[in-house]
Amino acid sequence: MSGRIRNASVLGVVLCLALVSAGCDDDDGGGFGGSTSTTTSTSTTTVTDTTTTTVSTSTTSVTSTSTTSTTLGGGGQTCDCVVTFDVTSTDTYGSLQFDAAYAAALGSIDGVAGTTSCQRLVGDFAAFNDDDATPTSTMTAAFIAATGFGGPNSVATCDFTGTSEPTVSDFAVTVTDAARPDFTNITGTTTVAASAVTCTCTGGSTTTVPGGSTTTTVPGGSTTTTVTGGSTTTTTGGTTTTVVGGTLYDVTFDMADAGTAVGALQFEVAYAAAGGQFVGAADSVDCDSALSAGGAFVTFNDEDGTTTLNFAAVALAGFSGPTTVARCTFDAPAAPSAGDFVVTVVDASDTSLAAITPFPTVTPAVAPQ
Repeated sequence: MSGRIRNASVLGVVLCLALVSAGCDDDDGGGFGGSTSTTTSTSTTTVTDTTTTTVSTSTTSVTSTSTTSTTLGGGGQTCDCVVTFDVTSTDTYGSLQFDAAYAAALGSIDGVAGTTSCQRLVGDFAAFNDDDATPTSTMTAAFIAATGFGGPNSVATCDFTGTSEPTVSDFAVTVTDAARPDFTNITGTTTVAASAVTCTCTGGSTTTVPGGSTTTTVPGGSTTTTVTGGSTTTTTGGTTTTVVGGTLYDVTFDMADAGTAVGALQFEVAYAAAGGQFVGAADSVDCDSALSAGGAFVTFNDEDGTTTLNFAAVALAGFSGPTTVARCTFDAPAAPSAGDFVVTVVDASDTSLAAITPFPTVTPAVAPQ
């Protein structure tokens, strides 16, 4: 979906979907009037924390001094980690798809193919596919959001198991598709990166490297923090079509045999010539799809202002033609013809997220309700 699910953008995504998670002791012995409490904790991870808290009746200061030791594991070590992926560019995304190559991380994302252990943090639907066998060890992720999600934003977390703790630079991310909620491609640069890796490592020999000391002093007194909201955008205008005394029609969309199972499909329907409008608007348009019963994720978006209906579907198990992929209710004062609905397939991919060429044909049909 170029801006959609990897050349099927959301679809690819959807398809792709057919495809990548993750002591301290408190001794509050101090009181008021200048008393001092000192706490020292020592754990087997060779971390020593010394905290001094000084409180006066007029001013409170907290001074903490910590020494951090980093333990590096030897042979036989196992690290259970959670990797967080962020979209770092600014835009509104209706679909997003990316590949994360992690051969340098000396381990693998948990799960494989459609059982990949990753969690969606944004959007309405996401699919992850981990291919451990590839030379680069690659996880593919795809997201669909009917109303969009903003960036920068954390989009997913994935569980990772390795023999050492990886760094964010061990995950090389390539965006393969990005689109806005109206399915228009995002032509600027969309960037996604691993933003954080947190691990718990056990086993193996250890070498302890002493850390430095950091002292932070926080002056006392009252503090007021004001958090203001983000910007609000209100869009007015657009085109409203009112049909008086119209008749309702079922408009169905049939996909021809694509020669292979389809994992993701996306198309647009221009209907200005039909002389009416689909019932409902945006993602509440009166449309449905039999693909949903088979476990597919399907989304519709009707733009009355541009008389364009958008359809996107992602199915982990795939679906084959010929089959009816969508049905929508159309309101018009006179019967429209099938030729009044111009369908353009903008993305299609198979269940492995590979682009289908040529795109399968989608044909409309009209019948009175």
